[in-house]
Amino acid sequence: MTLGPEQPTTYQDEDLVLHQDIARQVLFGSEERCPTLPSTNVSPQRTHDRVPAVFFQKCRIREFEVFVDGSMRVPTKALEHTFPQPKSHQKATYAKDGILFHPVTTPLSTISSRDHDFSITTRNGPSLGLCSSSSIELYTILMAIYCMESAQLSGTIYTDYHKAVRIANDPSLLHSMGRKGNPPLFQYLLPSLHRLPNVRLVHVKAHEDVKKQLQWTRPQWGNCYADLIAKNQESAFSYDHVEMDLLPIEQLVWSSSPWHWALSNGHLALEPLLQLIRKGTHLSYMRDRDRYQAQRGNPPKWQYAKVGLLNDTWKLNHSSLRAKAYAHRLIYDKGWHGRNRGKAPTSTTNTPEEWVACGLCGMKDSQDH
Repeated sequence: MTLGPEQPTTYQDEDLVLHQDIARQVLFGSEERCPTLPSTNVSPQRTHDRVPAVFFQKCRIREFEVFVDGSMRVPTKALEHTFPQPKSHQKATYAKDGILFHPVTTPLSTISSRDHDFSITTRNGPSLGLCSSSSIELYTILMAIYCMESAQLSGTIYTDYHKAVRIANDPSLLHSMGRKGNPPLFQYLLPSLHRLPNVRLVHVKAHEDVKKQLQWTRPQWGNCYADLIAKNQESAFSYDHVEMDLLPIEQLVWSSSPWHWALSNGHLALEPLLQLIRKGTHLSYMRDRDRYQAQRGNPPKWQYAKVGLLNDTWKLNHSSLRAKAYAHRLIYDKGWHGRNRGKAPTSTTNTPEEWVACGLCGMKDSQDH
């Protein structure tokens, strides 16, 4: 996507109130280029939540090459694109798995021929409240393992998520991940692979230059198709295609995890612990501010405030502790001005109007001028 220069504009909010703002025109945009080799797919048959064992029953081959990839998107409104929220505040509006099962035959058939393969996508990904693409990548791997275990299949799972392969090959790395992201998913991944000695997890270098497709390896072609399946491009679906629910996989992870954090909506909390605490503190403070707003008869305005420019403006990631403290007092509006004085009991020497007025000019709250 190519954007033009910033220009002043007006827009209407949900209450049809006009606001002055800036915008950037989209000069050019295009979809991701698909593989140039021909596909043999015709009218894919889509089913929902069929048992994996039944789904693979028509194929006598029990060994497969399995290519997995996940796709996740955050809100793509123009305002979100121009003033992006910090990653810790972003939630996926699209989260889907793409899995391609290609049978191992003698001689090996090319991946692009798409002969007798199977594809799987998932639903209910956004309801899990995912904030990181690594989470949907792990869910994709777990879904593939679940299908292979249910259908008693063997083979190699190819993924472009290198961290999952490293931990699968060296489980001791999990001991130092207590405060990092996705610990319940990794804890479930290791015993799942241990139960299936005929299933291997292998890394593949993905998203190579499309202009060099003749140099792509077999796993790279498989990952390319899995990526298209995850992006819900029906032209990449196999003739035998099934859509499965991610929630049962989360329930399996939940039931096997000895200890984990949970979100307020009841789903697993997969973000790093420090990030969860920071986000929780921020949202709790903003809710308190809106509660004070409501007590004064004003509409809420803090919980949905855009904070995408804070780091660029204040350089919080590289500031000293003193600079951070100064910036946070201004950012979170902790000054002793009229609106904040209004939260405290009125002074005995002032009327309520004087107490919440500007201390310099006596007019309405100093935050308004």
